[in-house]
Amino acid sequence: MFAANHSTFTIAGFTTLPSDTIVARGSLAIFDCSFTSSESVFLAWHKDGTVLAPSSKYTYLINSSLLIDPTESGDEGTYSCVVTNRNTLQSVSQNASLTFACELR
Repeated sequence: MFAANHSTFTIAGFTTLPSDTIVARGSLAIFDCSFTSSESVFLAWHKDGTVLAPSSKYTYLINSSLLIDPTESGDEGTYSCVVTNRNTLQSVSQNASLTFACELR
């Protein structure tokens, strides 16, 4: 439970946490994230602190997961599943990293 401006923001909890992921460069990556809440909330995905807008590369899936397709140089980093209360703008987040597998030559 988090207090903000005399109102209470309660997220019953993240039910699926994003996991650190290792993929081959050029393949797709999926970060899973789900949560329950009794409040009106919205979800956004961030990479290294910057909001990722849904696009042809970054897809917000119906279950709140993030699909990155294809992965490219610059995609390695920390991804955050951020859940924000629509009324108080109080947020909670869970993080996971994306790393590229070593390429054998």
